[in-house]
Amino acid sequence: MLEEIELEAAALHSLKPQFLRLAALSRFKSGQIPLLVVTDVASRGLDIPTIDLVINYDIPRCPRDYVHRVG
Repeated sequence: MLEEIELEAAALHSLKPQFLRLAALSRFKSGQIPLLVVTDVASRGLDIPTIDLVINYDIPRCPRDYVHRVG
């Protein structure tokens, strides 16, 4: 849908091979793409201080998981 409205984005999900996940993450961190859409595969372990906004489509039930998602 984002591509249909001409917004460039990358995706991180469990069906994508790790090397493609890392490539998408690198493109996002470097500013080459403005949007990163992720599943829970990226809910822990990412620290990207330059993120201005996190939108949760499905809020986790556990508060600790929520904190990990949004930093």
